[in-house]
This record gives sequence, structure tokens and C-alpha cells, in this order.
Amino acid sequence: MAVLHRDALEASPLADDPYLTEHFLLSYFPASIAHEFASDIPRHGLRRELVVTRLVNELVDLMGSTFIFRLMRSHGAQAVDAVRAWIFAEGVLDVVEQAESLRSGAENQGAQAELAGLIALESAARRACGWAIVGIDPNAPLGDQIARFKPGFQSLCGQFETMLADDERERFERSYRDLRSAVYTEQMALGLARLGFADHLLNVLSLGFETGAPPERCARAYFALGDIIEFAALEAALEAIGMEDRWERLLAEDLGAELRDARLALCRALLADREAGRPDALHRLRAGRERQFDAMAEVMNDLRTLPSLGLPALSVAIRTLARLAAAPGADAA
Repeated sequence: MAVLHRDALEASPLADDPYLTEHFLLSYFPASIAHEFASDIPRHGLRRELVVTRLVNELVDLMGSTFIFRLMRSHGAQAVDAVRAWIFAEGVLDVVEQAESLRSGAENQGAQAELAGLIALESAARRACGWAIVGIDPNAPLGDQIARFKPGFQSLCGQFETMLADDERERFERSYRDLRSAVYTEQMALGLARLGFADHLLNVLSLGFETGAPPERCARAYFALGDIIEFAALEAALEAIGMEDRWERLLAEDLGAELRDARLALCRALLADREAGRPDALHRLRAGRERQFDAMAEVMNDLRTLPSLGLPALSVAIRTLARLAAAPGADAA
């Protein structure tokens, strides 16, 4: 990655983003020099080279040399877009700080505990990057976007697991149990299990920005949908699609986007029903969409009989769900 894409990064507007200047250029110099020449350093003749070198070194040290390549391959993204997504994800999730905590704590726990924690952290960062590739404005300053999402993300991270239902609750609890047996503290295991839902929390926050609804209300509506639609099973099946065939991976990514869009559309319908509580709102969501809900239930029943879920079956299921989400219900009347 460092060899293949350094020139493209240095030539891109990303290298001049003020957030990168602050994090990678100003911190390169001793504090006294950075303070005295704060207005001159951003005009340093080698600023782009310094910023990109330090950025690439940090990224490769934390995520490995193939992380950006795999993002590009699985999301059909350009290198600059994948790196921009990483910077956003690191800023919102505090990946550097999390990794430093893992490494310092592992001194007394051994390499296996550190490795398990870093693998979980890499998975969370990958989810957040996948969201950011399509979810953030490539022309907006990164610092502004990180500042917009980070407070809400940190707040939701401390409470959202109480809102999970059925398969998503099971997924969270399984992740926590696995991490608790691998890493060295309960709090670290809990924090990493929470970060495993990073893409969902970013969905919730973007929905809040769009609708003006409080993040907690958006989160309750978003995760309540897991009571009636098996999102976790569909997501797990998509993630299990191999990376070997580029076209299959891109199709899986497109289906994942359709799945996300369908969930957000249904969540908007729930949020529009301001008069109903959670159980009643879920019941009312069916009104006017009974035929589509029945079709979705039939497809999911059929999927359970299959020994494994390939792309054709997943395509049928997710597009059935998309039709359900697009159907006008009684809530739209």
C-alpha cells in the first residue's frame, strides 16, 4: 500500500486537509517549534510528503499492509477514498488509542490476548470504513465530519446493547463472551464488542441528522426492527461470501447497501409514527404492507432450509425486503 499509493495520496487534496495537518504535520515537530511556527508549518515545502508518510506508517502499523487494498477490492473504491474513510473511522472510534490500550495491557497478558483484541479492533475499523466510503462527503473537511459524529457515537456506544433484539442481541453477547475469554479485562471485552456494531451506530447517527430525531430514539427504532426482520442473519451470510471472486464480492457489497437502505427506510417509517410506543409501532408498521411482510417471512423460512446461503438466495431475500421497505404503509397515509 505504501509503495503503490503514496504518490496518489500526495497528489490528492486529502493531503492538505487541516485535520491531517494537525495530526501528522504539527506533531512531527517539537512542541516548542510547532507552537512558535504554527502559521508557517502548514506551508512547509515537504508538508505533503511528511503528512502522507506519517499517515501511511500509522495505518500500516495498526491495520496491516493489505487493509486499504482489501477495502478497495471489496467496496470498489479508489485508494484515496479508502484512506479518507480510514481517517474518519480512526477519528470517530479512537482506533489509535484503543490499540495503545491493548498493547500496554498485553504486557502482563501475553501476545494472544493482544492479537485477539487487535483482530476485533481491525474488524470494527473495517465496518466503520465500509460505512464511511459511501456515508461521508468527500469534499467536506474531515475534522468537521469527525466532530459531527464522534460525540453521538461515544454516547450510543455506552448504552445501545440494551436496545438489541433477538439475533443482534445474540451476536453481541457471543462477541462479548469470545472476547472476554481472550482479552484481559471485562471492560476491554465490552468496549470491543460494542465497536463491532460501529457501522450500525453510524447509520443511527446519520438517520438522526437526517430526521432531526434524538439519537437514542433513532437507535431504539433501528434496533427494534430486529424483532420482526432477521437482519443479523442476512448480514452474516453476506460477510461469509469469499473474497476470491471480485465480482461476487462487489455483488455482496451492493446487496449489503440494499439491505442497509431497506432498514433505514423502515426505520424512517417507525420514526414517523410519533403516537405509538415500540410494540405498537412495530405492529402498525405491518398495516398496508401485509402482503410484503408475508412474502418476506416466506423467503426467510425457505432460507432456513438451505445448507448454506449463496448470492442467488441472498439476492432474492434482500430484494424482497427492499420491496417491503418501498411499499407505502398505513403510516404513509
